[in-house]
Amino acid sequence: MKMPRLPAASWTLFDQATLSLGTFLFNIVLARHLSISAYGGYAMFIGIISVMQVICGALIFYPLSVRGSVLAQEPFRQLVVTALILTVIVGMPVALLLAALVDLLIGSGLFLAAFCALAAGQMQEGFRRGLLASFRHRDAVIGDAASYLGQVVLVLALSGNLDLDLGSALYVMALTSLVGAGIQCLQLMPLAIAPLPLGPTFRDFWSLGVWSLSSNVLNIVRGQSLPWVLTYTFGPAAAGMFQATANIANVTNPIQTGVANVIPQAAARAYAGGHRAAFRASWPYMIAGLPLVASFVIIMLILPNELLALAYDSNIDSEAVVTPLRLMAVTAIFCYVAAAGCAHLHGVNGGRAGLLADLASTLCVAVMIYPAVLYFGIVGACAAALFGFVVRATFIVLTILDGVMPSATRANLPFVFRLGRLEPDSSIQKTQFVPSIGEGS
Repeated sequence: MKMPRLPAASWTLFDQATLSLGTFLFNIVLARHLSISAYGGYAMFIGIISVMQVICGALIFYPLSVRGSVLAQEPFRQLVVTALILTVIVGMPVALLLAALVDLLIGSGLFLAAFCALAAGQMQEGFRRGLLASFRHRDAVIGDAASYLGQVVLVLALSGNLDLDLGSALYVMALTSLVGAGIQCLQLMPLAIAPLPLGPTFRDFWSLGVWSLSSNVLNIVRGQSLPWVLTYTFGPAAAGMFQATANIANVTNPIQTGVANVIPQAAARAYAGGHRAAFRASWPYMIAGLPLVASFVIIMLILPNELLALAYDSNIDSEAVVTPLRLMAVTAIFCYVAAAGCAHLHGVNGGRAGLLADLASTLCVAVMIYPAVLYFGIVGACAAALFGFVVRATFIVLTILDGVMPSATRANLPFVFRLGRLEPDSSIQKTQFVPSIGEGS
């Protein structure tokens, strides 16, 4: 049975909606069945997962999407297989290290469960990114549904028969990730394709991905400082309350992720025509998810109590997190603008500008976070996050505007517009990627 035909951008959003729904429901089920302290441990584990995603995402998956966008079919398939091998080489040692960190900081006895969840999740993400890099978003939906919606079904079944704990939840994540990886592996059929030389490919990936890695490390520091400072100041229950609030607001995250996954390829393909051409290619994807994000934000602003009651019943004190939820709702708009804009920058060799935006944002949060949390608790943490994303979005928008303006106009712009200056159109042809990474050894 053939899947229905939808525009490419629609399948991007549909695939991310599948991830969003699965992640959201999984978080809600865990919030309902774990103690608030144990759920605080899960909130801290989410930070560990983000480290894993950042390393492989920046050094492998992002370069794959940009480099692959300008290759013919056969070298592109070789590049995908090479990226999958690099995912194992890079990802498995990182998974071991992070699992040890989970066992040390979150709970002894979690090493094996954490390693299985991290390693299996990264394997599935590798196959998934292979499909996305070739714009096969429709094909990716099946495996993503098995992984993300499957974990909800399985954890619900387990919760009805035994006392659910964090370790069993991690094993559920590992099992369903392996199922999703198996489906997407069959779709890619990588075993019949010879890889490119690993050394030259990784060096090229590193040269392109190091800016993204640096930016994403700053994103982790900025984002994960919030629950960790809350835990340090008030205990893991505060981090659990913060995560319970974030679950509602984070419904919009996969929308921005879906858009950000496709923008670098679109921008890179048009980049030879200059910054304006690249922006025209990115713009339709940028605005595609904005109505959905805005709709969710309006609902969160108007009906916070109802959303919290629907999600958690009486398991948390909803009155204590109404204001934080509203702050997170406003943050979601700036987060979307920043994510879409940064994805465009990474498609036009603007990684340095994206890094500067993240550095400015992280410094602002670092200055605010401890006094804000100390005096205002969860509200202070959410206010610090909002301010950080306002700074990040503003910097990125100014950088993109600087790139698309005529040269004469750019020369007369105020200093703030020039902080993340992109290369001029006249030099673009000299820096375009030539698909020669398969040569040599």
